[in-house]
Amino acid sequence: LGGSVIQRSLRFRSNHSLTRSPSSTTNSTKQTLSFWFKISSLNNATNQGHFFAGGSDGSWSYAQLWSDTFYFGNSAGPYWNGNLRLRDFSAWYHAVIVIDTTQSTANDRQKLYINGVQQERGGGNNPSQDSNYEFLTNSSWTYYIGKRASNDHNFDGYMAEINFVQGLALDASYFGGTDAVTGQWNPKKYTGSYGTNGFYLNFSDNSGTTATTLGK
Repeated sequence: LGGSVIQRSLRFRSNHSLTRSPSSTTNSTKQTLSFWFKISSLNNATNQGHFFAGGSDGSWSYAQLWSDTFYFGNSAGPYWNGNLRLRDFSAWYHAVIVIDTTQSTANDRQKLYINGVQQERGGGNNPSQDSNYEFLTNSSWTYYIGKRASNDHNFDGYMAEINFVQGLALDASYFGGTDAVTGQWNPKKYTGSYGTNGFYLNFSDNSGTTATTLGK
């Protein structure tokens, strides 16, 4: 991977969060969200923290930890939850959520990769074929990174190298790869397009502590 190293991460705790409001609403059947995270605590037995959430109650789109597992979906009904237990406080995890409602096989329309491995689904509802999957793309809503609007069940930990790509369904190999010697999953810089409402956060600007700087 050419020695790729993530230089910075951002610490989330209590009511610390970033917000984003898209400039326009764009429908999309394909979307990809990639980010690295490290868990500091799991204070609640079930609803253990939101990585991303949108809308007045956080249900318009969300990705979160739920009962030690990964859970994502939106208010239209589709959601995905896995079986892999995520509770190692010393580890960095890499998550890639892939949405592609154009797939003819229903279970292929929502996917999750953790550290490069596609995860087995433990439950959920599939979106309809070719339907719009509203995730982080509606200008009517404020989207939060690190919490939900009601300011409860906030994520306690670190996030780094956040890539949201609209219009493309990309697997984990676009954002990371396995070291041939150590077998470790390592980061790789994404070099493709982001689409209308896509964004990239690497938290490289630490000249201030405001959201306009850290979330530049």
